[in-house]
Amino acid sequence: MVLLPRMRDLGLGELLDFAPNCYLSRVDDILVLDDLTSAGFVGLTPNIKLDYSALKVATRQFAKLHACSIIMEEILSKQAGQRVTMYDLYSEYLQEVLFLPDVPDMKRSFDATIDNIEYIGSKFPEIAGKYPSEELRKKAQKGFNLALERVKPSEKVKNVICHGDVYVSNMLFNFDANNKCEAVKLIDFQLLRYCPPTQDLMFFLYQNSVKSTLDQCKAELIEEYYKVLSNSLEKFNLNIKELYPREVFEESLKLLKVQGIFHAFFYSPIQTLDPKLRESVFSDEKAFEKLKGNRFGLIDIGLELESYREVMKSLLSYVIELCDAGEL
Repeated sequence: MVLLPRMRDLGLGELLDFAPNCYLSRVDDILVLDDLTSAGFVGLTPNIKLDYSALKVATRQFAKLHACSIIMEEILSKQAGQRVTMYDLYSEYLQEVLFLPDVPDMKRSFDATIDNIEYIGSKFPEIAGKYPSEELRKKAQKGFNLALERVKPSEKVKNVICHGDVYVSNMLFNFDANNKCEAVKLIDFQLLRYCPPTQDLMFFLYQNSVKSTLDQCKAELIEEYYKVLSNSLEKFNLNIKELYPREVFEESLKLLKVQGIFHAFFYSPIQTLDPKLRESVFSDEKAFEKLKGNRFGLIDIGLELESYREVMKSLLSYVIELCDAGEL
């Protein structure tokens, strides 16, 4: 919470409604925020997928986060008379802590993701189509390698401070009486990174929706994101055509698409399980012992539920689309 007060001091307060107000912060000690439950905000379990209304409101919020990063860089650069980046100022908070292939535990998790993609492909041959298991595995490995590379700061396109972990459990939602989303707050900023803003956007879309929803509204959500980003910059007399032209944004979307898909596949086999089901499995000693001998046991349990199957089929379809497009 070092960053938000600095943004407020620079006059960005009208854009900071993407996060709760912070009243007290001490590193590794205490954090005092707005009590948003009294305002009707609720948390969602990680297996929940969002409808269009929630996707749209959340998209607007991290567009504001990214806009604040760009605006702050421009203000501070003007004051300093030289280029100043958020990474220059806050590098200690922006180091990669998740996608670290040289860390043994993380490497095992990444390898397990490749195993999971191959396994899920075998469960849905009607989607995997012309890609037998061995070929799908090779393409999945290439995709994950690209995801690891493209999550890094770009030397070609605009970088901003990204939330880095925009899945439903790191947001609070306010719904009206008809269950339409009216407001979203981003929380849990532990995985901040300095990279293209499309990293947040692509991961958010692929992680928090199913294909049937995203196919209908992806283009509109991308348009909404860019509009909010542009309007936010305009409030500070900044021109998006100069700072983040549409053609650069579109190119970045293409580059970060693979990252968003494989990031979502990294999270989803476990997070898509109903929390109560997951708890019952881990608390049942006999059931847990059976899982020890079956590395795909949790996936098999999940696949018994149609909601879980829909998510896995969606993610597998995205991977196959990348394969068919020659991107893997």
